[in-house]
Amino acid sequence: MTLPAESHIAAAIRRLRHLIADALAGGPDPSALAETPEHVALLRRILDDVDDPKALAAALDALCDPTRFAALSRRVVLARAQRFLLALAIARETKRPSQGKSAAPPPANTAAPPLERASDTAGLEDLMTLKGVGPKTAARLAARGIETPKDLLYFLPRRYEDRRHITPMSALRPGMRVVTSGTVQKARYFGPPWKRMLEVALVDDEHTLYAMWFTRHHPPLERFEVGAPLRLAGLVGTYRDKPQMAHPVLLPPEDDPAAQRIVPVYPEVPGVPGRTIEKAVTSALDRIAEFAADPLPEALRQRRALPPLVQALQQLHSPPRDMDDDALDAWMSGTSPAHQRLAYDEFLFIQLALLGRRQQDRAHDAPPLSRDNAQLSALYAQFGFAPTAAQARVIGEISAELAQPQPMRRLLLGDVGSGKTLVAACALVQAAQAGFQAAFMAPTELLAEQHMETLYPILSQMGIRCALYIGNARAAHKKKTLSEMALGQAQVLIGTHALIQEGVQFHNLGLAIVDEQHRFGVAQRLGLVGKGQAGKTPHLLVMTATPIPRTLALTLHGDLDLSVLDGLPPGRQPVATHALSETEREQAFAAVDRAVAAGEQAYIVSPIIEDSEKLDVTAATALFAEVSTRYPEGRAALLHGRIPATERAQIMTAFQRGEVAVLVATTVIEVGINVPKATVMVVQDAQRFGLAQLHQLRGRVGRSHRPSSCYLIANSSHEDAWERMNTLVASGDGFHIAEADLQQRGPGEIYGFKQAGLPGFRFGHILRDAALLEWACEDARQIYDALGTSDAPAMRELREELMRRLRAGDAPVAEEAG
Repeated sequence: MTLPAESHIAAAIRRLRHLIADALAGGPDPSALAETPEHVALLRRILDDVDDPKALAAALDALCDPTRFAALSRRVVLARAQRFLLALAIARETKRPSQGKSAAPPPANTAAPPLERASDTAGLEDLMTLKGVGPKTAARLAARGIETPKDLLYFLPRRYEDRRHITPMSALRPGMRVVTSGTVQKARYFGPPWKRMLEVALVDDEHTLYAMWFTRHHPPLERFEVGAPLRLAGLVGTYRDKPQMAHPVLLPPEDDPAAQRIVPVYPEVPGVPGRTIEKAVTSALDRIAEFAADPLPEALRQRRALPPLVQALQQLHSPPRDMDDDALDAWMSGTSPAHQRLAYDEFLFIQLALLGRRQQDRAHDAPPLSRDNAQLSALYAQFGFAPTAAQARVIGEISAELAQPQPMRRLLLGDVGSGKTLVAACALVQAAQAGFQAAFMAPTELLAEQHMETLYPILSQMGIRCALYIGNARAAHKKKTLSEMALGQAQVLIGTHALIQEGVQFHNLGLAIVDEQHRFGVAQRLGLVGKGQAGKTPHLLVMTATPIPRTLALTLHGDLDLSVLDGLPPGRQPVATHALSETEREQAFAAVDRAVAAGEQAYIVSPIIEDSEKLDVTAATALFAEVSTRYPEGRAALLHGRIPATERAQIMTAFQRGEVAVLVATTVIEVGINVPKATVMVVQDAQRFGLAQLHQLRGRVGRSHRPSSCYLIANSSHEDAWERMNTLVASGDGFHIAEADLQQRGPGEIYGFKQAGLPGFRFGHILRDAALLEWACEDARQIYDALGTSDAPAMRELREELMRRLRAGDAPVAEEAG
């Protein structure tokens, strides 16, 4: 007999197989996870053993939803697919057979899929063994990322309700979430029969509160006996000036111990009531000792005064009833000892994974690039100035590491205009003089062209052949450059992501430099390093002019050594910054007039290219039309990303030569553009930009001895926009601005954790938990060596937990990132 959901099961498995095959593209043969007869037989047996085949089919459909896999790495796709198939096998053991059927014995040639170790999951990570969790609920939880009982225990409440204290009705105000009590005055149904609603009036002295249920899922009317006491918890509102609570929670009598507790409120899971989640969590807590072994060594935990993991999880889901107000505030704000334990664990395992990535890099061989001091002196002469103390220190750090036979992995962190180009040039020269090629990859063609214009004349004078390779170059030029790369005739290659395209071959790449590294993903950076010779891994230097606070740099780049440029080259002056409203914008344009009259130049920046009906923003095209009337005869130009590359290059050349006095642009000029005669920056609709981006734009001026100014024009009364602009008015320190931006927007939004190969933080917060992060970094370095060699039980548990998190995608994967 063909079961009604059998076709759905087959379709779900086919989709899952295709997802796995896509993830394995270019990798191992996916046939091992294909729809084999054994898998089909296994699934049919599972289908026979459940009460509701359609419900299981729906669960499989949800678990195979491609959107759940689209953003995941190959390793994570495989791990989740494997756990999914294993869960199906386990479901057969946990679901009772349908009435009148007996479980069919497995065919002799059918075995459980050879996936993860059965001991890791069997009976422990089957979500449907928890109370209240059937196939439909399991599918809905899985869609939220909750696939095991352990996942559920790490699904923390978003807030807590203190139901230990009663607020009298006289003190109720709209918006308060409280527990109150009274006597039932009346209870009645109202509304049409097909939409029957319930109203209960409670009285307390002279005050009345109306409890309302507007759906058919409400308590029975018989529960509300007139004159009986009643306790409610909920959000106070009003309707026609009468206080009410919509869909309140009915509480036990005040003398019931169950009433005196702090109640967790969980994040919403579509289709799963909060009460169901709470019941499932309670069921998981009953079994917590089975799978929540503490991975931290006892000595480490005690040194950091952290609670045991089991205790922390229990308290997070069931806070102590005797806590005082200060302790409750800590629970509410995520700073309780229990919260800190989970945050510390998260930081520690990310740091251990990054150290693993770093160790993996160090295991490869790199070409040692010897330093030639005479060549560096010649380079300084070409630039026309000696390096600052900060530049000399950083050049020394990089030069010493390039000379080693292990690959350099270093982040150069500097403020806008701090002189990173000279540092990069020193590394390029060292590689070329050692007989190896160097690649310099920038995120945009405009920036790559700028680097070429700066470095080509300097390196050419030193006998180093430099070439530019970008996607929009003419075919003949690209073909010629490709040949020069492959033959080793071009020693320094400057380009965009075109450098990592298939077909691009280097003769002997020894150094890769990635500029504005936050614009690139991990795969793109590794793609450039992967262009090295077989058996020799190029050195890697990544640079950014977006200052990153030290705490965040430790987390994002724990696998890199850090060099910081913390000073400006001589002759640079601070940029005077002014925040203006739209009615004051003429002040900014008057400053542009003065600069042009003095033979200087100016930028005017807009956040969008063309006018938009949805945004109250002045577009670059409209600004250009306005500016053109003030500066006729080609003294103004328009630059944005839709202009062809050749035309963009012509416009920038004209601006650099001084033929164009005012450049109206979008953020294509945000980084890397160096025009010393530009002294005025005007940012229209500055409220549309973040702090770091505004700081970058401001950095386009003030690049000489000339006094410079920046005008931020905001068409907004929003306090956040003025707070950002006032921060820039008060400070020119990029690291201070980065800290402020971090506080306002958070690390994930600014720096992009996915691009860094990192998950977003679930429990830790960079600013709030900075001390925990420092501890985790220190402890990870101390225990990493023992982690790989010690057979002590504590180290084994820590090692196993790290591997589990790597498999689950909760930490950076060394094979992907390194």
